[in-house]
Amino acid sequence: MTAINAGYEPYLLTFMFNEMQGTERRTTARMANVVEEVFSKLLTRIVRDPRKADIYTEYPRLIASPDWLVHSHLKMTVEESVVNGGKHWHGIFLMPPRSRMWTSLDKHIVEKQGKFAGKTKPLMRLHAVPIEKTERKAIGYVLKQFDRRRVGQDALTILPKVHSEMPGVSRA
Repeated sequence: MTAINAGYEPYLLTFMFNEMQGTERRTTARMANVVEEVFSKLLTRIVRDPRKADIYTEYPRLIASPDWLVHSHLKMTVEESVVNGGKHWHGIFLMPPRSRMWTSLDKHIVEKQGKFAGKTKPLMRLHAVPIEKTERKAIGYVLKQFDRRRVGQDALTILPKVHSEMPGVSRA
């Protein structure tokens, strides 16, 4: 909530995946990697030179978690509900106050959907909705499987990573 008070714009992201083979642990890890790849693609559209930018003040932020189909709120196609047992991801994306993106995040994702998702890519669809009034409710929605103890802390994806967690960065 502090970031929102500092001018970050919150969005609810939904990541729908194409079929992934393997164990539950392996597909969760692959999905987390795809979420990180999406973040990286968005980062280069938001921050001019991510290597030189201040990770704490100029980067967008993302907290994402796996979720499963709930029949009472069926908003997925039949194909989406069957693929991967209905497993998909939700995330809260915080757009920084200063961005080089000329449009809103939801419009950017609609316009560039083919760069993120498609039949030949791991993602079937990426969707973004601005959160205008119910930030706490949206955060609870994204983290509901964690709260229900269906997933552990290791299944959460929190980005950006601190420098010590990034590959190729030596730990002092």
